[in-house]
Amino acid sequence: MKRKNKDIITVVDIGTTKVCTVIAEKKINDKNEVYFLVKGFGLTTSEGMVKSAVVEMNKAASAIDKSIKEAEKMAQLKAVNIYLGIAGDHIKSGNFKGEITIPVDAQDGKKKITQKHIDLVITDTKKSAGYQPDFANLKIIHAIPHYFNTDNGKGIPNPLGLEASRLYAKVHIVFANEANVNNLLSCFEISGYNVNPQNIVLEPIASSYAVLNEDQKELGAIMIDIGGGTTDIAIYFRNSIRFSAVFPFGGSELTRRLSGKIVSSLSVTEKLKISAGQATVEDIDPNEEIEFLDITGNLIKYKKTEFAENISKEMTALILKIYNLINRSISLESLKAGIYLTGGAANLKGLDELIFNETKLHCTICKPDLSKFQGRTSLLEKPEFSTTVGIFLYVLDNDIKKGFKGRVIGDKISFWMKSLKFIRSWFL
Repeated sequence: MKRKNKDIITVVDIGTTKVCTVIAEKKINDKNEVYFLVKGFGLTTSEGMVKSAVVEMNKAASAIDKSIKEAEKMAQLKAVNIYLGIAGDHIKSGNFKGEITIPVDAQDGKKKITQKHIDLVITDTKKSAGYQPDFANLKIIHAIPHYFNTDNGKGIPNPLGLEASRLYAKVHIVFANEANVNNLLSCFEISGYNVNPQNIVLEPIASSYAVLNEDQKELGAIMIDIGGGTTDIAIYFRNSIRFSAVFPFGGSELTRRLSGKIVSSLSVTEKLKISAGQATVEDIDPNEEIEFLDITGNLIKYKKTEFAENISKEMTALILKIYNLINRSISLESLKAGIYLTGGAANLKGLDELIFNETKLHCTICKPDLSKFQGRTSLLEKPEFSTTVGIFLYVLDNDIKKGFKGRVIGDKISFWMKSLKFIRSWFL
């Protein structure tokens, strides 16, 4: 069957340290399950970005273009239907309420909730959120319902078809600075690509799709993705998102601070952090030393325990900031599934142990779930690709809700029915 452009999905994850592009095709297996066939992969060094915000547009556009072109070359396909992850300290979020009256239906005389009513109550929630000073002049990029209430019931996940006089919604709304969003979109335009603003996905939500399952979201889970420029957080409880945030601290900032401690270049410090860095000191020989060139080019010997203590101090400060913020927003006792750590910093030895020591919450290091992917999946197995994988799963989830699965199956049935009709015509 001829490949359709709408079945080709391109995901571009632009971070402070890397730009990752993946081109994949939505397909369906013999069990009628939708999956992604990974066709192309492009990975380049990020430029013109600081803490997930564009600071030099031409450099950022060049890095994006290089990553996309690399993926196109491998896939032998044009990058279309581009989805983009977004993060940064300009991101804000909150939980808001809305309500509407359900009118009497002219045909059956009943007050029955339709999809139009659900859309209207979410729109009402968005309006009430926009009136608040902290969120004025910001762009809404997500409005995700927690649950719905009616005058007849509470905590309803989907009220479609129910009879009620009033419909209430509790919605998690994510906002972004419009200038930051437009700067990212302009980088794509410079490179000759277009991104629909509706295809922008908050990175912590995306990463959650890649590392959390339904049971963990139901019990209450904290997803922490520590990337190059930011630390992304999403909290789920009773299978809906309850909190999201982005901290302007990541692996690059840790490297910068360590560089000042050991007085060496950023490149040398980064290599040391990867090869010898760890977040705890308990298992390090107190006499062990690491060697490196300082900023003047002299060979230096440095206690490995001291290097680890520097890392531990910075990461502890970050963990406590996250812990205190979460503790003010939601009861930690309700989050029975614990913490799930992903992103590039998840590779830092001992970080899961440090998180447990500071929070007393079990911490699991996570790689992205690739069960719905085929093809070149080995390229996406590391924790630093959780956002990329998660955006695909976010797209799949939304497509299934909109009837994509039925369309694909329908296309296949339609194809075989047409073929059967054509064959039968030979004998008639």
